[in-house]
Amino acid sequence: EGFLIVPGVVTYYRADRNNPWKYCWVGFNGTEAAKICSQCGISLEHPAFSYADPTRMETCMRELREICDSGSNEFLTLSRLYEFFSMIQREAAPAGKRAGIVEPALDYISKNYSYGITVGQIASHLGISRSHLFRVFKGKLGLSVQEYLLSFRLKRAGNLMETTDMTIKEVMYSCGFNDLPNFSRQFRKVYGMPPGAYRSISTGQKAKI
Repeated sequence: EGFLIVPGVVTYYRADRNNPWKYCWVGFNGTEAAKICSQCGISLEHPAFSYADPTRMETCMRELREICDSGSNEFLTLSRLYEFFSMIQREAAPAGKRAGIVEPALDYISKNYSYGITVGQIASHLGISRSHLFRVFKGKLGLSVQEYLLSFRLKRAGNLMETTDMTIKEVMYSCGFNDLPNFSRQFRKVYGMPPGAYRSISTGQKAKI
């Protein structure tokens, strides 16, 4: 992954203490700089970007550095710089297509939530990176994919507790959870009570585990 630092704008960043990064940077300017960033989906509002093939990106940046260090001709330097931008652009969804990512994601969740799917699997199904899916999803719905997925599962669980005689464990498994204490804890956060109490109040029936 990478991010844009704009000249004249104070920027603070740090690596994760438990999972530190290694990084390199490319400095560029010129009359086309803003246009290129826009075409790559990078801006002050959305400074981060990602790419699916880090090895290829690292190779490109290493070659770019070697060319600059050797004092080779300007055209060769520019060719590598444009190659660098082209890789970022391929990962960036055009503005008009961003909404087209969210709808397939919602459809995939609604059809597969019971299978214990992960955010990584959703991104893989859509053919995009997790970080790109996060940015588009968050920008469109105001929720992360993980938050939406959890909310969807819990709403479905509440509905099943109200309308079926499934046991608590059956509801848990059918909604994509596999740990009863965690399911009960998450259920309580949303409904203000554990699943058994919710069923008793909603249906007048004593819940079965």
